[in-house]
Amino acid sequence: METNEGQRSAAHEIALEMFAGQTEGTETEGSSSSSSRIPVIDLTGPPEVVRRQIWDAAANEGFFQVVGHGIDWALIDELFAMAEAFFDLFDKVEGQYGYTTSANAGWEKNWQRICNSVTPSDLKESFQMTHHTDFIEGSPLWPKELPQLKQHAARFMQEAHRVTLVILSHIAVSLGLPPSFFEAHLDWRRPNHQSGPRLHKYHDVTDTYRHFPPNTHRIAAHTDWALLTLLFQREGQGGLRVCPGMSVLSQSNQQQQQQGGTKELQWIGVEPMRDAICVNIGDSLKGWSDDQLQSTFHRVRLPREGECTGPRYSMVYFAQANKDSIIQGPNRTYPPISAGDFIWQRIKSTFPDRDAS
Repeated sequence: METNEGQRSAAHEIALEMFAGQTEGTETEGSSSSSSRIPVIDLTGPPEVVRRQIWDAAANEGFFQVVGHGIDWALIDELFAMAEAFFDLFDKVEGQYGYTTSANAGWEKNWQRICNSVTPSDLKESFQMTHHTDFIEGSPLWPKELPQLKQHAARFMQEAHRVTLVILSHIAVSLGLPPSFFEAHLDWRRPNHQSGPRLHKYHDVTDTYRHFPPNTHRIAAHTDWALLTLLFQREGQGGLRVCPGMSVLSQSNQQQQQQGGTKELQWIGVEPMRDAICVNIGDSLKGWSDDQLQSTFHRVRLPREGECTGPRYSMVYFAQANKDSIIQGPNRTYPPISAGDFIWQRIKSTFPDRDAS
């Protein structure tokens, strides 16, 4: 029997409500050493071994880190330096490159707020780009103060796209599909392409982190909507926490929430590793796999005593299927839905104040 898409969206909202009701005292935070529970996979290993490792991690934790990916980390270091320079601009040029929904690109600051989160807004600013030829070559949103950003970002998009296809080829085979199955759904030359990177700066909280109310986070608990998310972190700037086994939404937790209670949650730290990319499964790939893979809730918590309280920089690449791609797994667990409609449903449930303009 097919599961109604509206029921899945309702389950997503229930999960967000559950996390909003949690306090720090009811959760067990993972220490930095517990990041070893998030698998590290060498993509240069024997294909059969790599395929099994990716599937096991995606089906259990929903998160894993990859090395041996072939990206020159000097490019990542250069982009982090440009991100610092870019975000330093905005005391003087704020708003010149503001986010537009039509381009799905631009700068935002203290705007996003996860629905039902107790955090007033995410404690960060970001600059989103789109991996599409028209944007790369002709968008007015590229900051003229950093002319080299466009060239470096274009290289980054190509490399992130390549690694995405490597990982998805293994997942496709595990699903009984051809290795190249996802390539046509991620064709960045098409006008309805949705993938792209985002630069993040989480604000310096050195003078304020002790004064925030309980359960305040740099970004609240959420899942990603994409097929895959590739996260690039800077060493020494931690804070990412994942909740293994908590995706959208386990039946047992949904029943407990409806009965007025939830199980204790354990948050596991994913500490930054140089040359390692943190990968997580998104909601659309969870659906495409008939829920065999886990789109796991994660957040970035505030630093604590003895941890880095300065700004935290990260870069993400969201690999999203083209808008006209139809998401439906081999077992037809869910009705078919276009990737464009899928993303829009997630936007409405997570950011109810955002419109489609």
